Amino acid sequence: MNVQQPQSKRRPDRRVVRASATALVLTLAFVLASFIQAGRTRVSAQLSTGVARFGERVRLIVTAENARQAQLLELPKVEGLDLSLQGPPAMERGSNFVNGRSTSWQHWRWTILVRPLSSGDFEIPPLELDADGARYSTKSVSLQVVEDLRGADLGFLEIEAQPERVVEGQPFSVVLRFGWYERVEVDFANLSLPWWDQLPGALELESPEPPPGTRLITGVQINDRESVSVEELESRSIDGRAFRQMRLVKSLLPSRSGTLEFSTSVLEFGEFVERRSVFSSRVAKGKSFFVPQPAFTLEVVPLPEEGRPFEFSGAVGTIHASASVDQRDIRVGDSVKLTVDWTGAGNLEFFAAPDLARDDAFAGFRVYGRTEEKSFDRRRVVYDLAALDDTIDAIPPVLLSVFDPVDAAYETVRTEAIPLRVRPLEGAVELDVPEAKRFELDIEDIDATPLTTGAEGRLTAPSDLALLGLACGLPLAWLGAHVAVRRRRGDPDAPLERRRRRARRELERRLARSEDPVAIYTAFTGFLAARTREPDEAWLGRRVRDWEAEQTAALDDSVRDELDSLLARLDRAAWADGPRVEPDELRASARRLSRGGL
Repeated sequence: MNVQQPQSKRRPDRRVVRASATALVLTLAFVLASFIQAGRTRVSAQLSTGVARFGERVRLIVTAENARQAQLLELPKVEGLDLSLQGPPAMERGSNFVNGRSTSWQHWRWTILVRPLSSGDFEIPPLELDADGARYSTKSVSLQVVEDLRGADLGFLEIEAQPERVVEGQPFSVVLRFGWYERVEVDFANLSLPWWDQLPGALELESPEPPPGTRLITGVQINDRESVSVEELESRSIDGRAFRQMRLVKSLLPSRSGTLEFSTSVLEFGEFVERRSVFSSRVAKGKSFFVPQPAFTLEVVPLPEEGRPFEFSGAVGTIHASASVDQRDIRVGDSVKLTVDWTGAGNLEFFAAPDLARDDAFAGFRVYGRTEEKSFDRRRVVYDLAALDDTIDAIPPVLLSVFDPVDAAYETVRTEAIPLRVRPLEGAVELDVPEAKRFELDIEDIDATPLTTGAEGRLTAPSDLALLGLACGLPLAWLGAHVAVRRRRGDPDAPLERRRRRARRELERRLARSEDPVAIYTAFTGFLAARTREPDEAWLGRRVRDWEAEQTAALDDSVRDELDSLLARLDRAAWADGPRVEPDELRASARRLSRGGL
């Protein structure tokens, strides 16, 4: 029988501990990164054109982003179309810089030849892919095949990207201008844009609000599925004829360097006709005119390595900073709320905000935490600070490392220092012992050996297997929680963030096809739930003050009263035969709430 002798206390070699911990964390980080990368796989399907002349060659491009291995499964059967796979997939690798971190990516791309066998409207169902052992489906895509693309002389369509060349992480806009001859009778307009929500390598941003007084026209269709509002401009003269002119802007963020491919776009406009039969009558498209716009590309260049600071945050654009505090006359230890706003033309939702706890300039402060608000035109971070002694006379500038694509250089954007009066605590006594030393004294008498009972009732040390499980489990849990928080707060590809950015667009889509008061009510409450990152049903029957109490958030009194009144009216319209709430009022309210930071 082996009897385990008690061991004398001995401090482990710090270098060995540090090396072991580093190796463990790197291993776990690699494993976690693999899971995270797989979890961010995105698939898409994009036609080379949504409207084709009979006999024209049409390509369907299927892409799987962020996948180590991917396989396109069986092609669907579509009556009237012949689909054939053109060779093996192309694979592309690279890296990008998001939230202050460099990450690698790997994309797969298949080309499918689509040959129309007849004219008509066709729906290609979702295509199935296997990526890293998981099953994914693309969205369905629509193809209209016509005998003749007539109408180029009766309308116009122009599309341009602004700016024409961007760096990864730099937001840009795609501006569409279109219209038709004023003497043509037009009942409907549809923009066939295969790239609209299927653009690999780019993320959709919330577009800026049109200025007050802008004339908006509703009912313009995107891909015969989505109704949008467009801005009507002054009429335009072409060859001595007057044309109505409209504008639509879409904001995007490139998520990687490379080439963004915008396939052929087509403007369709024309008249409705009523088709009658013995049993029913319906309104359908009649005479249509088509105006194509050739495909084009946009080059996204990587951020330069040369001159990149160690503390680079991932911010790209022309960004300005300002700061304010809730009070300037405090005592040692009092909480001070430092509010920093970053505005301008840049990726304001996607950079890593400065961590003041790691900034030497804030060594005289205790940083308790921070809260953040993100929108397309403003990034606001509120830091909770406390001064540690009465010698502090100002809050230092907050520094943000930014790449400015206009100057093609890295620069530091800083706030102004804010004067502060810090009064000493009355009757306070502080021991002259450094914090690190106090911590050592506190834990010096702690015996960290876990006590367990052996087979004969003796106290024994835990097994090597248990220690290994503990050593692996705790860092893994910490890293998992840390990554989850980062994804929720800053990852531009996180599902909740994508859903929040698309909230107004989804509201527009649901309102365009909703007549029933219950559907209108759930469409608006779904918008609120998306903006507050909650389940769809979270705002059904909820009062705004209850939400504020749950989230420790606060809205302006006018906003709160308006939203409470609107929700009450929607509730009465849906369940108590109250007056109908018009969709235009809901759209206006959604714009105000989004601008207000909800």
